[in-house]
Amino acid sequence: MVYRFQPDPIVELLRTTALLALALLTGTCTTPSAPPNHAPSSTRSASADDSEKSSVAADAVRSRIAPKPASSFDDSITADPPVAVFFRPDSLQLEKIKAVNSRTMFINLTHDSYYMMRNARQVIQKYWPRIRILETSTHRWLVFRKSHDTARCIDLNKISDISGVFLFDGTKDPILVDMPNIDSQLWFYFGRDLK
Repeated sequence: MVYRFQPDPIVELLRTTALLALALLTGTCTTPSAPPNHAPSSTRSASADDSEKSSVAADAVRSRIAPKPASSFDDSITADPPVAVFFRPDSLQLEKIKAVNSRTMFINLTHDSYYMMRNARQVIQKYWPRIRILETSTHRWLVFRKSHDTARCIDLNKISDISGVFLFDGTKDPILVDMPNIDSQLWFYFGRDLK
């Protein structure tokens, strides 16, 4: 006896709704894959209609993060090790970011940025007190002086994130931190030396 798969319409609706909710949260959207074609033809046409409706709904909620506008400043700031450089947009750049993104996307970007930066700052102050914190919103260029009289320059206009943290120890190249993983990033970059 061969069993034929018939998708449950409620399960498919819940699956589509979950995917659309995920798309809203992440700013990306994918159309759910169609169920296997083992169902009778009447069920298949209903599934095709549902897929078409979900595709239209997915297109309606699809939003992407627009590229970050250039900074309003052309100044540089020098960072001496050990340092964590927190960068964020200046007020004019923030207005440009607001203009090129949807309202929801802008709110999500600024909310995530604020809380991730606050968490990173608290972790560094509490567990890594020997690392100096340098904050900037009015500089385009970050200059990191290495111990052997060389420097590494980073253009913040080329960084796609609206805010972030660079770690620098004086010998290795500076790294842009994945802020949700600040604890492990600090450990892997600095090791025990600065704990």
